[in-house]
Amino acid sequence: MEGTVPQQWKTAAITPIPKVPRPTKPSEFRPISVTPVLSRSLEKYVVCHHIYPALRDPPPQLNFEDQYAFRR
Repeated sequence: MEGTVPQQWKTAAITPIPKVPRPTKPSEFRPISVTPVLSRSLEKYVVCHHIYPALRDPPPQLNFEDQYAFRR
């Protein structure tokens, strides 16, 4: 009703996962972020129902011929 996303939905729990058997430096860890299910669900809804349809028929001045990432 307020038109804002609750702060809880923006918060992710970040867990460091080691890349090597015995990590000694911070660069030897991979961050895994766990976001709330409601946040991910809302993001998927917005992308599928608003972003993808907008990009199906882009304006002629936009050229996506060389675009290969982040598309279905």
